[in-house]
Amino acid sequence: MNTTPAPTYYRDQQAWRALQQFLPERLRLTDATAPEEEFWDWRGHRVHLDRYRNPEAKAKVVLHHGVGTNGRQMSLILGAPLAKRGFETVALDNLGYGLTQVKPGTTPSYDDWVDLVVDFLAHEQSRDDHPTVLYGLSAGGMLTYHVAAKAPRGTLRPRRRAAGLRRLPRAPHPARRGPLDPPPPQRAGPLPHHQGPRRHRHARQRRPLPLEDPGLQQMEDAIADFVTRNTA
Repeated sequence: MNTTPAPTYYRDQQAWRALQQFLPERLRLTDATAPEEEFWDWRGHRVHLDRYRNPEAKAKVVLHHGVGTNGRQMSLILGAPLAKRGFETVALDNLGYGLTQVKPGTTPSYDDWVDLVVDFLAHEQSRDDHPTVLYGLSAGGMLTYHVAAKAPRGTLRPRRRAAGLRRLPRAPHPARRGPLDPPPPQRAGPLPHHQGPRRHRHARQRRPLPLEDPGLQQMEDAIADFVTRNTA
């Protein structure tokens, strides 16, 4: 029986490091380039945050994972690249995911997810006046709609004419891609614990792929351009 306690911080976790073999070299993090880790207390829960802090940033991008992923994976594919472009980024682990510690005796619901992000955005806006863009991946994209609808007027203070909260347009579905569009990202191997379904023991193991999928770069470029144009 394994009695090793679960890690509190990603810096002590091996799962996300192993996952990097499926990413191009430019998206891999080291101890020196990994984001700062902190916790935000919300209604008895301790919410884990990956943050690339930048007081001089012209905008802040809050990243939300989908079902089967977590905040550290968002930091890998978007948080760190956008931080290199001069934005402040924050990737959170919502209730039941990643390293967020759920209050004992509670069963979080999707409504709790929405309330948590609404309150988190208000908390962030109380710290500074950076225009804030909320990006959601997969189910996180649906969550951005609900957060935008529920956030009280004035919670997010826009700069000039830029809306304080914007949801980025989703990428085209593979079936609707044009002949000049880059191919969809390839699916890599199994996700770490708490980050995806278990694979059957007889399932064929995929080999690590040295991905340099143009779709990843296209997504990063599109988001950076959107943030720049809408928060200038």
